[in-house]
Amino acid sequence: MITENIPLHPEIEKLLQEDEGIQLEYKTENEKRRDIAECLTALANSKGGYVIFGIEDPPKGQLPPKIAGIKDSKALIDRVNSAADDCTPSLGVYVSVATIKYQNKSIVIAKIDEHVPMIISVKGRFLKRRGSFNKVMSYEDFIQYAISHKSLLFENMPVPHANWDDLNLDKINEYIQIRQKKSKRNLTLAPQEFLHSINCLIEKKGTLIPNYAGILLFGNNPLRFVPQSEMICIRFRGTKVTRGYIDRQDITGTIPELIDAGVEFVKKNMRIGGYVWGIKRTNYEEYPLKAVREAITNCCAHREYSDNGYTCVYMFDDRIEFSSPGGIPMGITLEQIQNFEFRSRPRNHLITRLLRDMDYMENAGSGLNMMATQMQEHHLPVPVFRELECELRTYFYGPGGQFMQEVTDKENETSQHIILTSNLTEIQLKVLEYVKQNGQITNKIYCKLFGTSNVKAKRELQVLVSKKLLKMHGKGRGTHYKIT
Repeated sequence: MITENIPLHPEIEKLLQEDEGIQLEYKTENEKRRDIAECLTALANSKGGYVIFGIEDPPKGQLPPKIAGIKDSKALIDRVNSAADDCTPSLGVYVSVATIKYQNKSIVIAKIDEHVPMIISVKGRFLKRRGSFNKVMSYEDFIQYAISHKSLLFENMPVPHANWDDLNLDKINEYIQIRQKKSKRNLTLAPQEFLHSINCLIEKKGTLIPNYAGILLFGNNPLRFVPQSEMICIRFRGTKVTRGYIDRQDITGTIPELIDAGVEFVKKNMRIGGYVWGIKRTNYEEYPLKAVREAITNCCAHREYSDNGYTCVYMFDDRIEFSSPGGIPMGITLEQIQNFEFRSRPRNHLITRLLRDMDYMENAGSGLNMMATQMQEHHLPVPVFRELECELRTYFYGPGGQFMQEVTDKENETSQHIILTSNLTEIQLKVLEYVKQNGQITNKIYCKLFGTSNVKAKRELQVLVSKKLLKMHGKGRGTHYKIT
């Protein structure tokens, strides 16, 4: 908040008679932005306090300090606000800046809230006040701070520069309907009051501000405030990233939208086999979609959102890799995860609770066991987990070249009784179904059906020709494809 020329408050007048200390710092007008950021950080990590600009830095004990004044208060206020945003996370909502008149001169005062619910850094350094100096935190300082601040959770932090208008009312009302249905009672609170009651809005200076959980679950555009919330999905050629990729989608949106779109990406790019017994066709998917959905949900729900890394879903010919930034939450070991033996310790308590309400998550601790069961029932190995630097990676190993063999073995059918359509993607199956119903397909129709370019349409249709499932007829604009 910026206020120009506010009246002199008795508290400020009293401050101006005091010496610098743990909650008070004097600065000249020409302080550098980085120095201001360091001072704001140190005060925020201590007990809050004031930075008063326009004061000559006197020798220790020379009181009252000499007032030099400010020539360009607007430029200085802009510099202070920019310095607050330079901090990680931003201190913007915890710093108030004002210009006041004192001894016929303008001075600028920045007030840092006493209770900042997270630890602040600037340029990777964690600072605190020791007397009137800014000092780098020791390991013991850091641990003590973390223990004493129970709300050191990224999801609980207010989002700088966000407000009620950045939330999607339709998504909020949809969640309210879910809660009403599950509780079997009407919720009479207005949407804003309701979101406040479930801790997705927090009150700051008389205004309700979304926290990161609120933005990630109900935001109009979460990417604007959390750039790392994007999910990167890639279908690579072969079994290595060096061979290039077939398909890529950078998915944005709320966490539920990321989960839904991520599952659709996998479904679109994995092989879907089929067998026909009599006139009935049964699809057989390369991976169990329920397990895929759980893996993607876990990545989105349990990742460390303060980490700049992206959630990633990488598909190869023989496996899928799901990457979740932040590594394994404290209190759980990799061995416990791999053995499916651990108590649920969610990193993001609020996000996981709301996703469970929305039926995106299993009961606490049961999701990994469900994934293992699904993979085994699909005749595939149980998931493998690895911790790589600052991320947890989940591996689904697929059937590879043995795809569909499980089906024929399981059904004990002979080749003369079964028709297999293995190694086909969902789109390829839709193409064959279209041709079966309409007699033929052209590049133009393919583009219209699947929203792709003419070049990609031609390439994809040629793939079906190479598999001897379609046959090309005609030339030039008259080219069309029919079932072989």
